[in-house]
Amino acid sequence: LNNIFGIFFSLIGIESFMIGSTSVGVLMLSLLFFYDIYFVFFTPIMVSVATNLDGPIKLMFPKIFEWEKKTDFNMIGLGDIVLPGIFVALTLRYDYLKTVQKMKQANTNLVKDILGNYVVDFNFTNFKTFLTCFFGYVFGILSTLIVMNVFKAAQPALLYLVPGVILFSLLCSLIGGYFTDFYNFSEEDSLESILGIVTKKKEEETKNETKSDDKKIN
Repeated sequence: LNNIFGIFFSLIGIESFMIGSTSVGVLMLSLLFFYDIYFVFFTPIMVSVATNLDGPIKLMFPKIFEWEKKTDFNMIGLGDIVLPGIFVALTLRYDYLKTVQKMKQANTNLVKDILGNYVVDFNFTNFKTFLTCFFGYVFGILSTLIVMNVFKAAQPALLYLVPGVILFSLLCSLIGGYFTDFYNFSEEDSLESILGIVTKKKEEETKNETKSDDKKIN
């Protein structure tokens, strides 16, 4: 039951937040990389909270079939799922928007689903950045579990997840020849230019600019 609630919270968290751009995501994860290392290796705070606080703030997986103590579980905090997950979701939207843009430029007949979204074939060609980034996340999780079980000690998951998602996605864009485009990707600008969707933040910025221009004219 704890894991079911934790998974729901993680899904809602990933769906609810947009970091806005790739560069912001890289900066955010880089700072959290050092934050997680410090609070796991140099202070007892993170481990104490994870092991002693009961609640759906973590996913728990038993190490053995018959467990008696909390130490018989491997745990991963929801932050280690949600924070890198937001960046993985960013790469998914990047691939989707760029694929739609290419289809429009090629005058391809675009089909919409019942929600009004353009239908795009899900394959490696269209979503290679996302799939590579997702593989990097899986690689990071497996690395965390292996090191945790080999050394029998708590590990900062972001130590492995951050390099996984950032390096894998950036290397994919570098090899594919679109590194600059990916790193400078802005969700708000792309949504407006490709799909014609203006976010609330963008609308507010436009209104503020209009008000400031009116004041200057007056």
